[in-house]
Parts: sequence; structure tokens; C-alpha cells
Amino acid sequence: MPSDVDSLLHWTRIMLFVTAICVTLFPVLYGLIAPWYNSHLGRAVLLQSVSVALIIDITAYAQFWPFTSDFKKLLIINVVCFSFISLASLYLTATLLVINLRKKFNRENLH
Repeated sequence: MPSDVDSLLHWTRIMLFVTAICVTLFPVLYGLIAPWYNSHLGRAVLLQSVSVALIIDITAYAQFWPFTSDFKKLLIINVVCFSFISLASLYLTATLLVINLRKKFNRENLH
């Protein structure tokens, strides 16, 4: 009979697989359907969603098929992925702030 920990590990792996599919589906569909390239916000949303999908997909892949046992390589992969997420998040935040500041500036100039 499996222990509670084994059951939780099993469900965690299932949810990781489902999550990987979900977070990968958005940037693929957004990239194919939406005109994301027309605005800074569209590009920022796509970069953010791709960066999060990348780290989740790498985690799911490594969970089922370990691609390396070298700890240093794993740390480098983590640093690169987290850097990509950080930069994409900063770009998304900066874009949001610039859009809101422009709207506020334009409203103030109209009055």
C-alpha cells in the first residue's frame, strides 16, 4: 500500500504535467493568434508567459527525464531561467508603468 507521501508525490507530478501544458498553451496561442508584436505590452506579455512556461517545462522534463546529473549545470540552467523571468517581469512592469504614466500625463494636459 502506498504511503501518503508517495500519493502526494504522484499527484504533484501529475499537476506539474498539467501545469506545464497550461502555461505552454498560452504563449503558443497568443503568439499565433494575437498581434502581440504591435505593442510593447503585447511583447512584454509574450516574454513573461514564455519565461514562466520555460522554467515549468524544464522542471517537468527534468522530473521525468533527468537530462544531467551535474549539479553545476543545473545551477547554471536555473540562473539563466530565473534571469529570463526577472528581465521579462521588469519589462512587463516598466511597460505597465509607462502606459499608465502616459495616460495620466495626457489626461492632465487635456484639462
